[in-house]
Amino acid sequence: MGILSNRISREELRAGDHIYAYRRGHTFSHHGIYVGKDLVIHFTSTNDPINSSSSREPPCEKCGHDPNTKRGVLRTCINCFLKGHRLLRFEYEVSRLHFISKHKGTCSTECCYANEETIRRATEIFNKDKVHGKGFGDYDLLDNNCENFASYCKRGTPVSEQALKAMGIAAASSSTDTQTSSTSKTAMLLSFFSSKSS
Repeated sequence: MGILSNRISREELRAGDHIYAYRRGHTFSHHGIYVGKDLVIHFTSTNDPINSSSSREPPCEKCGHDPNTKRGVLRTCINCFLKGHRLLRFEYEVSRLHFISKHKGTCSTECCYANEETIRRATEIFNKDKVHGKGFGDYDLLDNNCENFASYCKRGTPVSEQALKAMGIAAASSSTDTQTSSTSKTAMLLSFFSSKSS
């Protein structure tokens, strides 16, 4: 890890790490808490439709996760979390200069809980509702997403920098365009992120 990248190897993972992986060419990232033993607790959409039989994916041979039926707060293997993307670790307690120089949603100047407390918090939320995955409530793209979940477990504050960034883009769009075009741009942005929330 360094100024240019938060990329780490699996060997560098520590239980209690807040990790993430970019999706769709760095347009958004998926966040979770690594809890050890190759497992990650993370939050996915609670509203996605169940896959039809023609597009069903087989359950994971390693952890048993069934992507066709499971939603919400999940505990899966790291492979299911990453979905073939690179592993990155969110940094906490970085300097102000470091924070300013990094991409939004990769680090924070705030302090965080010890790794054991982070694991306890994530596990407690997961255990609240293992069947429906609603231990962290209903998924909401802007107000209650995977980054909010990981941030809450790690520092007690449900913050999503990527959602704040998306809202800033939408606000900038609405201040420069006509109401009709800004509404369609905002709807397009929200549609893109919500369709790729996991």
